[in-house]
Amino acid sequence: MVTTLQSYTLFNRQLEAKAPEPSTDRAVEDEVKYWRENIRNITSTDDFVNNPRLYNFATRAFGYKDDAPLPIITQLAIEFGSSDASAPANTRNDPRFADMIRQFAFSEFGGRSTRDPFFISNIEQRYRAAVAEDTRASRAEARTTVDTQAARRDDYFRTRISTIETADELVSDLQLYK
Repeated sequence: MVTTLQSYTLFNRQLEAKAPEPSTDRAVEDEVKYWRENIRNITSTDDFVNNPRLYNFATRAFGYKDDAPLPIITQLAIEFGSSDASAPANTRNDPRFADMIRQFAFSEFGGRSTRDPFFISNIEQRYRAAVAEDTRASRAEARTTVDTQAARRDDYFRTRISTIETADELVSDLQLYK
């Protein structure tokens, strides 16, 4: 018979074995490759926001997941720039947005920034860090779920085992028998 602790330990090992590291995840590597190959071709805000893969890559690099700003809002903010205190990038309550607009400074540098190796590498590193953080959060959430399930089974066992008087009662209770 496997104890609750053994089940928990086994499940955790399987979970960790199944979840690939972000740097080895094929989808991440595909996105990074696409970013490296295509960001150099971007010379305007129109090019940038009209390429969903590059736009999503960039917004994810700045910490957005499902809450990314609309491309048209980003386009207007990039075109306006961030040097003025009243610029749209500086008036939002979201520092991620202002940071992203400063990085994609087409109004100041034109398309030169998207061909800069430091710029390309910086956004890539941010993307990898964001994906790694999402992976860690998912694992933590899965562990919390397992911890909760294990605690419920443990509580049930502790409560129920004292009332068991025969082997038949033990075997007939599926929760205890597990």
